[in-house]
Amino acid sequence: VTKMNAIGGAANSRLWTQIKADVTGKTIQVPSSDTATTLGAAILAGVGTGVYAGFEDAVAKTVRIRRVHTPDAAAHRRYEPIFREYRELYERLKGLMKSREEETAP
Repeated sequence: VTKMNAIGGAANSRLWTQIKADVTGKTIQVPSSDTATTLGAAILAGVGTGVYAGFEDAVAKTVRIRRVHTPDAAAHRRYEPIFREYRELYERLKGLMKSREEETAP
């Protein structure tokens, strides 16, 4: 994965989107459409009914990018050890959270 799309309310924040690009080291694109769910459904329908040759064709013809956030290499280096630690903690806690979920399920 070299690029990601950001949608929803948080994508409206240039600062937050840039931080995500810097942390992940990935380019983040913000599409022009605020109705990504609707557009996604239309793309699925268009591919399914043969309006588009495939998903790449559908995306190329329908999705427009409003902004692109390129990661800052220096910021990425600063975030890298912190993000690595976050991922390790997440993996460790996943099992614990699953067991808590099972304990509290009706």
